[in-house]
Amino acid sequence: MNERTKVEIVKLGGSLLSLPDLSARLFDAIENHRMLNPVIIVGGGTLADEVRGLQHLAGFDDYHAHWLAIDAMSVNSTQLCRLNSRLSLTVTQEESFRSLQAGKIPVLNILKVVQQEEATLEWLNQESPSQEVAGSFTSSIVSLETGLQTSLSHSRLPRSWDVTSDSIAAWICSRWSCSRLWMLKSCDTSTLEPSALARRQLVDTWFPNALPPEVRLHWVNLRNGLLFC
Repeated sequence: MNERTKVEIVKLGGSLLSLPDLSARLFDAIENHRMLNPVIIVGGGTLADEVRGLQHLAGFDDYHAHWLAIDAMSVNSTQLCRLNSRLSLTVTQEESFRSLQAGKIPVLNILKVVQQEEATLEWLNQESPSQEVAGSFTSSIVSLETGLQTSLSHSRLPRSWDVTSDSIAAWICSRWSCSRLWMLKSCDTSTLEPSALARRQLVDTWFPNALPPEVRLHWVNLRNGLLFC
């Protein structure tokens, strides 16, 4: 995709789902802050908190908690789409842009997105491509693997509570080559430095590792409308 068709990731904090006028606030923020080709990722909110509590009671491991929490994000995405007919549930970058072209705002079914992106990484990281692939294409994939092996091997999300919707949004920025990440939160911040945000527990622990340095970070307190560039 060229610069005109690139999307910007908008991470909507799950706690904001309790706002009675969330739809109006969300569309106002998109328009007022001139978000270009916005694609929304919704946080887990109270559903993710329920997963934490269930893990404590049932004793299942972080691997299963990780996927349950991501599933909770997808449930919230579906719920958000019910608030406004202009919101459309999507899975791929191409599907999201088609939705934008149709005048809608894409909201990612993030469970399916993460599963697809990680499946792609797993395929690219295989030691040898399928022998059924045509020779010239195989050669290009081998070259790609050689050049990207180190970065790709570290691109899969850790299966722990160090990763929440914040890091997932940053990771999607990396996977989709986005230039901007908008964080719609319930609080203000005096810094946009990723490590400082993590230390202050305004984002998750893994966020500084997930956010590519070339991605410009924006922060909006959706409860008061203040923008922190």
